[in-house]
Amino acid sequence: MKETKINEIKSGQVYYLWGKPYTLKVIHLGECHDVYIQGDDLILNTKKDSNFVEREKQLDRWYRNQLKRVLPEVLHRCEKIVGKTARECRIKKMKTRWGTCNIIERRIWINLQLAKKTPDCLDYVMIHELTHLYERGHGPRFKAYMDEFYPNWRSVKKHLNES
Repeated sequence: MKETKINEIKSGQVYYLWGKPYTLKVIHLGECHDVYIQGDDLILNTKKDSNFVEREKQLDRWYRNQLKRVLPEVLHRCEKIVGKTARECRIKKMKTRWGTCNIIERRIWINLQLAKKTPDCLDYVMIHELTHLYERGHGPRFKAYMDEFYPNWRSVKKHLNES
């Protein structure tokens, strides 16, 4: 299933959480603005006259909360693998990158869209960004570190960039 990418958010579209597809159901139950999973459905409870921007913000907030829930554990696990620690890890909606690392500040930014991908994609990006604390670029030394820290990183990277 391919995720819907149009400027309309309506029932029947497909959205992903941790790699699993869900069918969107837009409902209108008063002033409550919830997003939740129910079986194979992603329920978006929004006001009847909500527009694309409002619905997108509501979904983005929900995805951000899903990432916030798992990030501390993922970061801790990946820091133990890499042997380096980040001062902080933040979430940002990015168009062209899955993550970034400010080496001087030891701050990692994770793309909001990673909540839609399989959990191994988040692990890969986190390890990739932490590895930059050893090596700035993506040259042979960086790849050697990645091979050591996350041996199947190439296949996960390929999957991430194809999906």
